[in-house]
Amino acid sequence: MLKVIPLLIAVFAFVVGCGPKGASQEQLATLAQSKAACDAAESKLKEIEAQKAEYEATIADKQKEVQALQDELNNLEKTLTDRKQAETKETK
Repeated sequence: MLKVIPLLIAVFAFVVGCGPKGASQEQLATLAQSKAACDAAESKLKEIEAQKAEYEATIADKQKEVQALQDELNNLEKTLTDRKQAETKETK
């Protein structure tokens, strides 16, 4: 265990010493621009996802409305058929 500690210290010193020395102003500016573009894209994505949810809700409402109208049409057709059959029986 005692042999591992100096080894870890040596590895840590090497990594810290050989790591990046710092970013240039140009790199920092590019990073800031990239971050701003990323933030804008994420904001636009949230806006589009909210709009999508609204459209999906509208579609669901319209599908229910279509189904209700289809049911009403089927009932009216059945009523019409029943009346025609009743009239046919009365005239015979």
